[in-house]
Amino acid sequence: MRRPRALRLSTLFASFTLLGSISVVGSILQPAVAMACGGGFTEVDGVVEVGDQLAFYSVTDDGRTEVVVHLVVPDARTDFGVILPVAGEPTLDASAVEASELAALESATAPLLVTEDTSGFAGADSGCGCGDGDETGGGDFNGGGGGSGVEQLDQVDIGPITAVSIAADDPEALNAWLDDNGFAIDEAQQSILEAYVAEGRNFIAFKRNEAIRSGASAVGVHFTLPADYRSYPLRMASVGAAEQLGVRVYVARPGGQGAGPTAPFETLTLDDLNKDTIRDVGYSVAVEDAVRERGGKAFLVEGIFGPETGWRDGLSPRLQAMTAPQGTLTRISAVIPRSTLDTDVDFTAPVGTAPNHIDLDTASLGRPRSVPVRWGSVGLFLGAVVATVVRRSRRWASPPPKG
Repeated sequence: MRRPRALRLSTLFASFTLLGSISVVGSILQPAVAMACGGGFTEVDGVVEVGDQLAFYSVTDDGRTEVVVHLVVPDARTDFGVILPVAGEPTLDASAVEASELAALESATAPLLVTEDTSGFAGADSGCGCGDGDETGGGDFNGGGGGSGVEQLDQVDIGPITAVSIAADDPEALNAWLDDNGFAIDEAQQSILEAYVAEGRNFIAFKRNEAIRSGASAVGVHFTLPADYRSYPLRMASVGAAEQLGVRVYVARPGGQGAGPTAPFETLTLDDLNKDTIRDVGYSVAVEDAVRERGGKAFLVEGIFGPETGWRDGLSPRLQAMTAPQGTLTRISAVIPRSTLDTDVDFTAPVGTAPNHIDLDTASLGRPRSVPVRWGSVGLFLGAVVATVVRRSRRWASPPPKG
């Protein structure tokens, strides 16, 4: 008898495809892999659908939250833009985070499938970014739009993108600002944006700058929020999402307890997955089924790593500096039907333990499909993908003062 073998999953999302008119970045994302980042906004005659996304939150000892987003930027022929709602005033970091730093975290925490068979399970790269055929590439921001209802907070260039944080107290002014900067939002999706403005959210807008002339690229973006912020904007993610949206979240926090979703979302563990489904169809389908059975209101805790596990030891010095020395890391995933993305989720519920492996009984289960695990760039994001469809390049200018 062959010795049981632990197969580490490189990533959950293996089955999604990108639909519509968005160009997939061939050098970073394989054609069958969905792009990440939540909701998509575009013109009426355009289609934006995104299939999976990842997010990293690290709450520090003094109560701040460090967030890293990994953006996959299409080549200069393709439009690119992202807008993200956040709580509080973000501090943008002009120094990029390397993709390899995030890939190491992804690899070290992936669930183990213990089996006697030597076949692999599917892995997929993820990334943020979308576009719709712009021959001239992107452009810088124009801060003059929006009038007195929009205030620029900060702006930094991070490799091939420019990031701008803004405050908005008027949805119409925010829409005008977005339109002036090439972000087209369908009228049917206005209510979602209006709700975030009413809640007092600020926003971060990302767009390609002139540092990229041709070819695709990727960049890790880091920003800091002034308080404990572990809310995932699923409402925004619903805009332009594919029929099934894959979500993975990493939560690092001080202390020895893990973190899970708050009500109405249910906390699942690997023990809740159907082993037959994993073996016969795939891990991602098993997760999808478990979440659907609970009305789309569930997340799977794939592992909790306390201080004693030494999970921080494998991080880069920079990511180590973002996490509490005696902290605990929780890896969380879900595959959610688009029709149920109507409520944001907070990952603040305490969770004691959760297994990081599944012992598959190969004597009673069929041989799995042999699908090679692919390793590549890790996509990391929460928020909204926005197709920039305006065919003009604009530079950022300071907006008029509020009032």
